[in-house]
Amino acid sequence: MEDKKIEEAIRKAKEIVEKMNLDEPYKSTTYKTLLENFLMEPSGSERHEEKYVEKEEKYPTGLQGRILELKNKDDFFIQKRTAIEIQKNLAEKGFIYEESDIRVGLLRLVRKGMLRRIREVKNGKETFAYVAP
Repeated sequence: MEDKKIEEAIRKAKEIVEKMNLDEPYKSTTYKTLLENFLMEPSGSERHEEKYVEKEEKYPTGLQGRILELKNKDDFFIQKRTAIEIQKNLAEKGFIYEESDIRVGLLRLVRKGMLRRIREVKNGKETFAYVAP
């Protein structure tokens, strides 16, 4: 382990314990715990690499995340899409949702500005289509 990392951990732990108004037996226990935590932390470059890996490995969860995956990875929303088309596409990927749930998820994404909703009238019936903003 690098000497600088050890020295920095000792300095941080001492500073924190000194700022706390603790009785003597608690000071040593707190110091020991803080020191262990600081020494177990990855260094700056290691921490950056871990965050980068986490971001790459994150997959969308939930309906809104899966709809956004269609938007971002598959360019699905270049054309106007209805809730039924979205439901079918998600079902092909193994994600089964009720149409009403999809409509709610789409509306929430529209309110967040991540999708745009277009009102259309087909055969005298009003429907909505969704596209990327």
